[in-house]
Amino acid sequence: MTSFSQLASLSLAALLATHSAAQAAPKPPAPPVPADAGRTWLAGNHHIHSEYSVGWKPNPEDPSLAPTPILGGDAIYPILKNTQMARDHGLSWMVSSR
Repeated sequence: MTSFSQLASLSLAALLATHSAAQAAPKPPAPPVPADAGRTWLAGNHHIHSEYSVGWKPNPEDPSLAPTPILGGDAIYPILKNTQMARDHGLSWMVSSR
């Protein structure tokens, strides 16, 4: 019958042998990726607020009540204006968040 300490010693020996073998044979470096590998970096913004984004006004009489939404409280421009400004500032893409 094998004791716990014998099993632990065998497991440790197997782990060390596996680790040593992995250390002895390092992976070759990945080949360099050519600059023209079909990829292009596109500047953009994934979170643009518009006139439809709301701000919130707390209820001054009772702060425990829900606040009042204020249309345009977080941004003032319509989505079309945001897209024009994004283009004018060199962005290739944008996501309008409300």
